[in-house]
Amino acid sequence: MSELKQFIAASVQELKAYSDRRLVAIEESLNFYTDANAAQSRRQQTADQEIDQLRKETADLRQRVQEMELAEDRRQQERRLACLIFSGPAVQTHATREQAVRQIRSTVQQYLNHTLDSAQVRAMVRLQNGKVLVEFISAAPGSDRDILFRSKARLRGSGLFIAESLTPRRQAMFLDLLRLKREGKIHAAFTRAGDLLACRSSGSAPIRIANPEAVRR
Repeated sequence: MSELKQFIAASVQELKAYSDRRLVAIEESLNFYTDANAAQSRRQQTADQEIDQLRKETADLRQRVQEMELAEDRRQQERRLACLIFSGPAVQTHATREQAVRQIRSTVQQYLNHTLDSAQVRAMVRLQNGKVLVEFISAAPGSDRDILFRSKARLRGSGLFIAESLTPRRQAMFLDLLRLKREGKIHAAFTRAGDLLACRSSGSAPIRIANPEAVRR
């Protein structure tokens, strides 16, 4: 009987020791996973912060690029300010540059009662599409460039059209504005000193269009 009690006591002690070891192992495992989860959480938080920083830097870079593009576009447009583009059947049906230039002078004289001053013309270039780009020495008020552009509405019916020379960026936006006008979504679209302007209705004041987002609005 004494031996049985000793055996039972030994078995209980051994079981208790096993249970204690098992509990310690479980506790160590829990601590390990807790530490691992905490480390993972810290890594995730760090990664989220880095992603946010990268997004901010990307947005800042995009903003700087846009500002640089706008500044370059303004510089290009300023260089084009003294230029006008003559187009229409009165010009583009002629085979040679000389014929087209003579037709421009003749039409301007007939419809605007104005003689082009050769001293104010720096160059006349025939473009690939048949239009003629005329570069004047000045765009100041009272100059030939100024008189012709302000009087261009009087050329209606002549087959000659006068437009400002726009940068590719502004030309693309202007074509979008003209499309909106044809669709009846705006009343008018025109340019002035290289700026794009649009009127929502016949009685509304012109709105300056500075970027494609303004066109979409």
